[in-house]
Amino acid sequence: MEWLEYPSKEAWGARKQWFEALENSFVDERASYGLSDQACALVGEVQVAFCAGAWVTVLVMAIAVIESHASEFGYPDLTDNPTWQKLRKRRNSIVHFQEKHPGISLDQQWLNRPQLEAEAKEATKLMFEVFYSDVGT
Repeated sequence: MEWLEYPSKEAWGARKQWFEALENSFVDERASYGLSDQACALVGEVQVAFCAGAWVTVLVMAIAVIESHASEFGYPDLTDNPTWQKLRKRRNSIVHFQEKHPGISLDQQWLNRPQLEAEAKEATKLMFEVFYSDVGT
């Protein structure tokens, strides 16, 4: 069960580099941003989970960051954003158990690592898009 083992230093480093490069791609050094202190703290937790390869946790926490940030600063209009709709629905299926349609199973956790990683990356990208959307002066 590779996902229950420590990642190699190389895997951790590559994931950390990817995460930080993605975040930096959304930051304009000349701008100021309205950032939620709580959401900033949660982004750190997302990064730790990402570096560890805890893909389901990344998805759940990235959506939590978006919701936390939005509760303080107001949502950007995500109603027509298909990525937001898909990821929020996926997060809800994981967090809110439905007997006939579980959001995640042990088999999926074991057999679908690449798909889970792709979802985690997509959620992380959306998190930074929203997090750095409130550009000030």
